[in-house]
Amino acid sequence: MKFEIKRNLKKSQVKILIGLLLICELVMLVVLNNKAQIEDVFSLSQGSMEVSALTRFNLPDSKRKYIEKQIESVNNKGKFFEYYKENKQWKKMYITGMEVYCYNVDMRTSVPIKSQSTFDYTNHEKELKQIQKKYKLTRVPPNPKECTWFQPVGTAGYEMIPTYQQGARYFERLYRNELSPLCYSSVDSATILIQLSRNVLFLGIPILIVLLFFNVRKNYHDDGLDKSLMVIPGLKNKFYIYKFTSDLILIFGVVFVPILIFSIILGIKSGFQNFKYPILANMDGITGFSFSRIKDFVNGTQRCISKNAMYNVGLTYYSTEMARNPYLDYTTLGIVIILTVVMLILLIGVYYQFTFMVSYLIKNAYIGLFISLFVIAGLYFLSPLGSLNMINIINPLTYRDPTMIITGTSSFPYSIGTIVLLIYNVLLFVLNRKVFNENYYE
Repeated sequence: MKFEIKRNLKKSQVKILIGLLLICELVMLVVLNNKAQIEDVFSLSQGSMEVSALTRFNLPDSKRKYIEKQIESVNNKGKFFEYYKENKQWKKMYITGMEVYCYNVDMRTSVPIKSQSTFDYTNHEKELKQIQKKYKLTRVPPNPKECTWFQPVGTAGYEMIPTYQQGARYFERLYRNELSPLCYSSVDSATILIQLSRNVLFLGIPILIVLLFFNVRKNYHDDGLDKSLMVIPGLKNKFYIYKFTSDLILIFGVVFVPILIFSIILGIKSGFQNFKYPILANMDGITGFSFSRIKDFVNGTQRCISKNAMYNVGLTYYSTEMARNPYLDYTTLGIVIILTVVMLILLIGVYYQFTFMVSYLIKNAYIGLFISLFVIAGLYFLSPLGSLNMINIINPLTYRDPTMIITGTSSFPYSIGTIVLLIYNVLLFVLNRKVFNENYYE
């Protein structure tokens, strides 16, 4: 096995491709780091750090004035949110965000919500009340049944509840874990894998594997290793497993070792605390089989998450439509990294075994190269990340970017993706053994 890995590493072609990948990764990290300097750490806050004006009061004058003063007090605090953000007074920013968002939810839940047939908008109300109590935030007083404090215009008022809930819960997790906010392009010891996965590796890995192994059959034939090894009885199957294992170890090393080194270097410089950073994820798509869809509030029909009006909540792109996805919840960046590595390993297995099969079925290496790249490119363009076309559930390139699958930006669940990729790996392994046995001497 060591012989095979060393043999590959000695090739100039391999060295060039590995060097190009490392250069692309370093350039991307520099670009992202520069971009992060001007990005907003919480763009959802712009124009939203106030209590909604969609209110009406049916109260005695004394109570009405009390509520109006309370709203004015909360809004005055909300005006300082941008100041705290610009001056990096993070704890004050978190407390302000929690107070404004929790109060907005209070105003919307002070009267019975009648339109909950399609989605429970207040699925985190209990947690928010605990946050208000823990941090001594302003709370709306108990509302007499005969009084109405909040009157939504249509359903627009209620539809904002999930956004306020997720915002308040995000700030509470940052405050509790004493974390500084990250923006979408932030690069540090914990985020480096996520950033490279969604900016370089989703395309770099399949190209690297195809270019490394598209002529593997020709190389063995030219070196005379095929016949010299195959004359030994019973060695054919062992040699295939030996080659399969050694090539995958090489790829894993090329992909993950540089990232690990970058992470350690950045961690020594700035710490490793962000592995517990909160990330919005399609949790039921990880532990179950729920697609990242939402139900339209008006007619209950399924539709894809809109890509319009996207905001960043830390490392996650987000929209008010995504907030209404009942399966979105917070996990930690450390968990996301583990899940990403698992899916990248499965993707690497599929790309390698597909390339291996084509290289042994097609005698001309360059025709095989064209076919491999053409198939991968075709599957890539047939599976846009926001697609709800169910045929794409069996397309392995649907899962090319694990971070988008995990965070719910892509429509398909992580659990189905891992199952599909695992099935492809098993099928390709079995087919490749057969192809290897039948075509090795030709």
